[in-house]
Amino acid sequence: MPEEQFVSRYAEIGYKLPGTHRVLRFNNGRYSTSDSKEIEYLKGHQDFGSTLTTGKIPAKAVMLGGLDLCPVCGKGFADPEEFRDHLVAHIMEGKELPAKGPAARALAAKEEPA
Repeated sequence: MPEEQFVSRYAEIGYKLPGTHRVLRFNNGRYSTSDSKEIEYLKGHQDFGSTLTTGKIPAKAVMLGGLDLCPVCGKGFADPEEFRDHLVAHIMEGKELPAKGPAARALAAKEEPA
């Protein structure tokens, strides 16, 4: 199985793999694995799509906690305007977004005049 990269909003979090004594420890908000059980567990975890996602996201965004994760697809955004635009695209596709949380706050945010 190809290696997958996971990114967490939390720099030093650990997830205990059920049925084992192994803890999947994130370093600077990142964890890479090609183990199919680990990949299946992380993608099925309740955090996936909110504070946990896959992909490559700038370390600065993770370490500063400035990362917004899309609740629909799990994509991460360091730029609030890009996050809003991304959410609007999902709405245009007919996707439902949570009524509370970062996505709702991003959509409610008004742009500051330049």
